[in-house]
Amino acid sequence: RAIIDALAGLTEPVRVGVLAPSAAVEGVAALGRTLSDFALSPADGTTDLEGLAALIVLADGAGSLPADARRVVDAVLDRGRGVLILGGRRVAVDGESGFEVVASPSDPSRLLSGTGISLGDDVVVDPSCARVSLPSGPGRLFLSYPPFVRAQVRLPGGSGEATGVFPFASPLRIEGDAEVEVLARSSTESWLAGGEGGWDPSRAWRPAERAQSYPLAAAVTLPERAGGGGGGRLVVVSTARLALGEGPTLDDNAAILAALVAWAADVEDVLLLGTEEAEEP
Repeated sequence: RAIIDALAGLTEPVRVGVLAPSAAVEGVAALGRTLSDFALSPADGTTDLEGLAALIVLADGAGSLPADARRVVDAVLDRGRGVLILGGRRVAVDGESGFEVVASPSDPSRLLSGTGISLGDDVVVDPSCARVSLPSGPGRLFLSYPPFVRAQVRLPGGSGEATGVFPFASPLRIEGDAEVEVLARSSTESWLAGGEGGWDPSRAWRPAERAQSYPLAAAVTLPERAGGGGGGRLVVVSTARLALGEGPTLDDNAAILAALVAWAADVEDVLLLGTEEAEEP
C-alpha cells in the first residue's frame, strides 16, 4: 500500500497559483491551455500558499495587479518556493493603424524591489530577429517584425537551450553585483523605442544611433536568511505576450514556459522537444 501511495503522489499535478488583474480572463485561460500539465488555480491574499509549488504573475496589461500582489509574491519567495513574473513596463494594444505601445496598467516593477532585477523603459527593437508569422486581415504575414525579438533561451542552471520569441519585451536591468542568471538577450543590433506611432508590420525600421544587447529574461535564487526563510527562486520574463495570443505558437515558447514553471516549482525538468542540451561552459 505504501508503494501505491508513493506512486500516486508522483503522478499528482503540480499546483501552481496564478496572480493576475481581475480583467485578465482571456490571458489566464490562454496560460492554462499552454501549461495544461500543471494544476493552475487563482491566487491572492486569501490563498493557502503552503499548497502552492510556485506562483505565476501574469502582468498582461488588462488592468492593475491586486493591491496585495507584493505581499503574496514575498510570502511565496519567503517559503523557498518559486515565482515566474511575466510582463514589462510597456504593453502593446490594438490601435487604429496597428499596435500602439503604452504604459502597462499592470507594470510589475514594484514586485522586483530587492531581487537584483528591475525593468527598464520602452521596448526592445531588434532588426536581426527572424521572420515570424503574424495574423492580418485575409490571412497571415511572414515578415521580420523587430518588436518580436527572437533569441536563444538558456534554461536556469544551464539545463538546456531553446529558441524563443519575445513580443514587445521591456529591457531587464541587473542591479549592482547581484548574482542573476541572464537567460535571454537581444542581439547587439537592438535598441529601445518608445510609444510613438507607426508600430505596423510594414513599418521601415531604420537603425538607431546606438545599438546594444539587452537582457530579456533572467533568473535568481534569493539568499536564505540566517533566522530561516528566504531562498525562493525567481524568474522574470519581460513580456507577458510570450504566453498570450500567438505567443505560445512562436518557436519553442510553450516549452520554454513549461520549463521555467518547472524550475520555479523545483520539479523535474520538462522535456523540451526539438531543443538541444546546452554546452558546458
